[in-house]
Amino acid sequence: MGLEPRVVVPALANSLQDKRLRVRQAALDALWDLHAQARPAVPALQGLLNDPDVRIRDLAAHTLDLIALDEVPEKGTAPK
Repeated sequence: MGLEPRVVVPALANSLQDKRLRVRQAALDALWDLHAQARPAVPALQGLLNDPDVRIRDLAAHTLDLIALDEVPEKGTAPK
């Protein structure tokens, strides 16, 4: 049984503020896997664009791109 994004995403967003690099990276990886369901974490992800670690900044930027791409309707389909 999987965890509900409405429960998990806020916890992951909080983990993005952790001082430990591995915790932030694990949270980013989990949010990446959630795609558009991670949308509530966008403000926290945007905050990581100024992270001292370049890998975290890059992963945050790519995760934000993924969320945005998931929200663009395919050609010929109605927006969600």
